[in-house]
Amino acid sequence: MYSELEVKLLEQRNYHRIREMIRVTYTMGYNIMKPGPWDNLLKFWSLLLILFTLLSYYGHWQLFVHYMQDIPRISEVA
Repeated sequence: MYSELEVKLLEQRNYHRIREMIRVTYTMGYNIMKPGPWDNLLKFWSLLLILFTLLSYYGHWQLFVHYMQDIPRISEVA
């Protein structure tokens, strides 16, 4: 088994690996650190939320790249 120091270090390492998921689930109103009956479903939902957010960033980036040459003209008009 693990010693108390190894357990503490393992918990700290695991927390740093999933801290973004922890923040997203707190935003959704769910504490991922406390086990419950809906854990797997809510973890999956959180991963989908993160994935779709990243996909929307790609779309915004492509729009920005497409209209990059028009930015100086837009700022002159305003």
